[in-house]
Amino acid sequence: MNVVQFSLRSSAIRIVAVTSLALSLGACAGGSGPDLGLGTSSSDATNMADAGSKNMDKALNYWGRKYAKTPNDKAAALNYAKNLKASGDNKQAYRVLQQASAAHGNDREIASEYGRLALEAGQVQLASKLLALADDRTSPDWRIVSGRGAALAKLGKYGEAVTMFERAHRLAPSNPTVLNNLAMAHAGNKNLNHAETLLRQAHQNPMARAKVSRNLALVLRLQGRKAEADAVTAGTAALQSVAMRQSVNPSRGSTQAGRIAQATQR
Repeated sequence: MNVVQFSLRSSAIRIVAVTSLALSLGACAGGSGPDLGLGTSSSDATNMADAGSKNMDKALNYWGRKYAKTPNDKAAALNYAKNLKASGDNKQAYRVLQQASAAHGNDREIASEYGRLALEAGQVQLASKLLALADDRTSPDWRIVSGRGAALAKLGKYGEAVTMFERAHRLAPSNPTVLNNLAMAHAGNKNLNHAETLLRQAHQNPMARAKVSRNLALVLRLQGRKAEADAVTAGTAALQSVAMRQSVNPSRGSTQAGRIAQATQR
């Protein structure tokens, strides 16, 4: 009976770990904000880039026209795909990168963009292959390395995922998304104590998103510590409520947020 219960609990842990990793793929893939991909060496595009950075529609139209004229041009394809993604049109961005990948073979920059978008689309095997190609050991990018870890975790290879996330953590030690993913890979590997430690570290980071708190609560519940999990959930809800009020009354909200933050850290 104990063996069956442990097996079921292990399956639950692994399901939770994969689901929680998926919640962080957006941040993992997209960096700190929308990347409109406006950098280029041509003078006319540079002038348009300045305007486009303030107006996504202009950037999208500009690179769309460039891409329509020269669909096999690497810069046009990458920048058009990045703008499509920033505008929310991931399907079209995926098609553009798919064609660019076919035209440019083993190009690492295209493989990086295509691989991270494939991961978001659930094309895990393809993403794993592309991100492995994109991973340049001489000039590593934490987003690519973290994406490789996420792909491995979604394939159930938690031990390998932990190794990859540890590498990503060395590249971006203060990034709460990387810590979150490393923690959930440990959770998938049934190392709940270490997962909790890492999530608490991420939870203290002011840049951490609500998903880190949710994952900490999940890991605590998987250890049977419901009261602690409920306290984490309640603290997160309170901070979110204050944030909403702060948008209406900034000075009052800031004071309340500080008080709640101090209370939740005790």
